[in-house]
Amino acid sequence: MQGKLKALFLFVAILGVHTTIKAQNSQIQFLQKNNKPLTYANVSWQVMNQPKWIGYAASDENGFINIPVNPDKNIIVNATCVGYKSVIDTIVPANTKIIIVEEDVLNLEQVTITGTRTPHTLKNAPVLTQMITEQDIEAVDTETLTDVLEVEMPGMEMARHGGTPVMNVMGLESQYSLVLIDGARMAKGLHKSVDYTRINTANIERIEIVRGASSALYGSSAMGGVINVVTKKPSKKLNVAVDLRFQQRNQKNHSQRDLDNADDDYARDFFKNIDKPNLNGNLSLGYKRENFFSNTFFNYKSSDAYKLTNTEGVKRYYQDIDKVVIEEVSGGTEIYGYSDFTINQEFGYKLDRWDFNLGGSYFRHNEFDFTNDAVHELYKSHSLKAKAKRTIHDNSFISFTHNYDDYLRFDYGEISDTKTKTHDNAYHTSKLTYTNKLGKHNLLAEVEHVYQALETDKFITDVMSSKSTNNSVLVLQDQFKLNDATSLVLGLRTGYHTTFDFHTSPSATIKQSLGPFNVRLSYARGFRSPDLKELYMNWSHLGMFQIIGNTDLKPETNDYYAFSLDFINGARNLNATLITSFNKVHDKIDGIWTNNETEYRYVNFDDAEIFTVEGLLKWKFHQNFKLKAGYIYQKSVKSTDAQDLSSMSPMALTGQLEYKITKGKYRLIANLSGKVTGKKDVISQDTDEESSYNGEYYKVKYPTYSVWNLTLSQYYGKNIKLKLGAKNLFDYKAPIATFNSHISPGRKFFVAIGYKF
Repeated sequence: MQGKLKALFLFVAILGVHTTIKAQNSQIQFLQKNNKPLTYANVSWQVMNQPKWIGYAASDENGFINIPVNPDKNIIVNATCVGYKSVIDTIVPANTKIIIVEEDVLNLEQVTITGTRTPHTLKNAPVLTQMITEQDIEAVDTETLTDVLEVEMPGMEMARHGGTPVMNVMGLESQYSLVLIDGARMAKGLHKSVDYTRINTANIERIEIVRGASSALYGSSAMGGVINVVTKKPSKKLNVAVDLRFQQRNQKNHSQRDLDNADDDYARDFFKNIDKPNLNGNLSLGYKRENFFSNTFFNYKSSDAYKLTNTEGVKRYYQDIDKVVIEEVSGGTEIYGYSDFTINQEFGYKLDRWDFNLGGSYFRHNEFDFTNDAVHELYKSHSLKAKAKRTIHDNSFISFTHNYDDYLRFDYGEISDTKTKTHDNAYHTSKLTYTNKLGKHNLLAEVEHVYQALETDKFITDVMSSKSTNNSVLVLQDQFKLNDATSLVLGLRTGYHTTFDFHTSPSATIKQSLGPFNVRLSYARGFRSPDLKELYMNWSHLGMFQIIGNTDLKPETNDYYAFSLDFINGARNLNATLITSFNKVHDKIDGIWTNNETEYRYVNFDDAEIFTVEGLLKWKFHQNFKLKAGYIYQKSVKSTDAQDLSSMSPMALTGQLEYKITKGKYRLIANLSGKVTGKKDVISQDTDEESSYNGEYYKVKYPTYSVWNLTLSQYYGKNIKLKLGAKNLFDYKAPIATFNSHISPGRKFFVAIGYKF
């Protein structure tokens, strides 16, 4: 009997200890307004009246999270989740609490970092920033960064340079806008832009866009703006997602008979490469546990080559001699096929006051043209990034980052299986950054060094040689609040560049809140150093003419002035923004024809000016409907001898209408998105030696056109998705196929399936 009493006493004691331990936990459940659980919300907590966050976790599949607490002190929790408003609440120890989290329809509660390099919610950011979230990208189903930007940003337009896609932004060519991945520079390709195919939308968490000169923070090439792509991080213990997308071929160039009658394996492979399927497959593997995370991303995609033919003759307007010439209907352009493989890997680890990140990527792009010469172009890139961040005090941080990015081009011998390198561009960027919040001031000081090296066969024709530059700078920034409604940001970059000695770029932005309105006034000085090709190039372009660099080039600079008015009505889910800007570019670098049009030399031209007016609208006007729209008008004013700043249309309109409905575990999102591109005139010089008008300038007029896309996204529970849709829904085809026209071959249907677990 005594033994039984002892056993009973021991059981009660153990139960009491278990109950006591359980009482040390507070349980929270996060629910949406429809009472459905909010899964994988990121939660941090701290003891009330204590400055340090002491724990981090994510809510489970039912929205629950357990927080170990001190039974004598209340706890403050901060919960964030992409697409939902942030929540800060107080928790009483040993209680269970339900917290309702509202959807952030306008993304205004999302945290942005690009405008000031310090975190702010979008609505409170002192520098106007546009954000495109993962959900926005999913709704329109785009495969490339440029496709996303074209439907979200009216001031962005794609063109081509020698067949290579280039992105014109806010009236400026691609070399004036800086594209970053997680804040790091990308090495450039053969022309003055990065290779946008390196960026896979399936691995994008959000895109942050800052318009206007941002050189004070980001240095050279940020004269027109910054586009920062933030990649995904795992949101739960195990993230596994796989999806596959199939689209109709653009054009069938070869039949089965061609394959059967091919002389050898190479000929058959050539036919197959031209007619590759339009596939896009992604695999994402994420792991998150306490202080460690890992994210791995794989992508394979391919597309077939196709030819565009003119259905109208090009009409040339020679204004100086009052002559109109209509060419015969002939010619067109070729769009090459390709296959891509990408792998990205990132690790993160927290250790007391330290945060460590290490990541890298590999990209391989094969480009297949229509020339059966046993050679095709092969592109590769490698990147490595490392960051260590130390929390000195709760509002004081110091970090060191180093980013390496390399982009290479080869001529690949398909029969010999050999590679001949023709281009190798590498960036090394090192930064030591200190931030400190002192009262109303938020200070940033940074020392940065950028080393760029370019090895190419275009400095000495057909001989590989290399050139390099170094740029060492000091960056200072102060954000401070004059009062509760007024904030001011002052920035300055100054340093030494081996090409043009010392340079200085200041910036200033003031933000005033007036009830539902935010008013911002900005000034910034931007700059772009001449790239290594513009300085040292000496290359024969297919034997037709020589492209010659100029070591006496001065850096391009610009003065950028902007006014924006942002209206927010949370009750009506309405956000409208008006932006006006004036951009004056000094010493613009461009080419001129010399020596009887046999040489194309880089020189500095006189000043050029761009004026823009842009409007953006987001409005959820019904429980199931959301409207997004954008409009831009831009006008370039240039001196008599300066070339066009870009071949952009002066007007453009973007629009999206989204319908969303949920029935039980089934969810449907229907999205109609498109862009209307206004008519434009492109001025070129006649360089045909056999032409009667050789040397004269002429104008080609391109009419207004629109391209619309329809996507139906269906989600079954938390795991399965099915997408159906059509690109170029109304089957637009450009009547004249040139580097300045739209390159769609017409309407194409697609289907995509995905599974997440």
